[in-house]
Amino acid sequence: MVGFSILGRDIKTKEKLSCSFFTQDVKAQALWMARIDNGVADKVDGELSYLGLSPDSKFDKIEYMKEGRIFYYTSSGKWLQRLLVLEKGTLSVNRVKGKQRLLKESVPLCCSSVRIAEVSSKENSFQVTAGSQILMFSAKSNEERYQWVNAIRHYIRLIISTKKEEALYQEKMKKDPNFIIKDLAKDQEECVDCGKKEISWANCSLGLFHCRQCGGIHRTLGYTPKLKTVGYGKWSMEEVEEFRRFTPEEIARWKTPEGVAKPSATDSHSAKFLFIEQKYGSLLKEEEPETDDTSTSTESSNPPKEDSGKKLEKGDKKSNSLGLTGLPDGGGSGGLKSERKEKKKKEKKKGK
Repeated sequence: MVGFSILGRDIKTKEKLSCSFFTQDVKAQALWMARIDNGVADKVDGELSYLGLSPDSKFDKIEYMKEGRIFYYTSSGKWLQRLLVLEKGTLSVNRVKGKQRLLKESVPLCCSSVRIAEVSSKENSFQVTAGSQILMFSAKSNEERYQWVNAIRHYIRLIISTKKEEALYQEKMKKDPNFIIKDLAKDQEECVDCGKKEISWANCSLGLFHCRQCGGIHRTLGYTPKLKTVGYGKWSMEEVEEFRRFTPEEIARWKTPEGVAKPSATDSHSAKFLFIEQKYGSLLKEEEPETDDTSTSTESSNPPKEDSGKKLEKGDKKSNSLGLTGLPDGGGSGGLKSERKEKKKKEKKKGK
């Protein structure tokens, strides 16, 4: 009796599962393993083709690598030993010459398929297909063959899961723009001014995150920041883009100035206020309104007043403050009072 095992993982609980099977001889074992492998390959190929990834897609963030010597079927029809490297989303075949690696073939795994292949000229073979490109390999043993097949297939699954996460992220982003802000806040993790492990405010005027207290201090400064809460309220895509418009160089402008001690999260409100005022002092200067010489502008706009010491000659007339003309100087207010008295006397006489 010859046995083999199948390893898997429960989709819901993520618990590892394993099943063991036994066959009558080695041929039956190889037949069953090939059938099972074909079923797994069909499943993976279906998921990969559904995503429709481009061969130019980059997967540098996937931290997985495998390399080793294996027999490769060349275009000249010979089996030659080559260095097979699985890294950064590609499977590359290299010829080693001294300390140098000469690249011979390379296929993107985001649009590739790996399957067991039975070749009469070489045992323990498998093939990797990428479009019209087919690479044939042969391992030293059946165990090594499945190690390579599972490693390549594992990398393809990592690509699939990465793309699914990106698709899920994009879907959440469309439905809830606030999700993007929360995600950005997780990357920063702390207040940019005091280092407190609490993000309460997003400063759309500077592209920075603040804690509740430092955000309140920014509200009192003269540059009138646009602050929005993180985790509460509604964000629009326009506001998200407004926050994300700042480049890393622009954000780096607001680093702690030299010679200024950064306060801690437990420092007093006054200490944080002085630090923020020093840190963003250049911004406050830029936002100050331009000062004009009000005295000169007032003098130029208003005509010079006549010297009150100069007396008008007798009979000269001018306009008084009420716009009445024909009254001599000094008779503006006095003349009105005398007229009112005369009117009152006349009214009294009529009443009698």
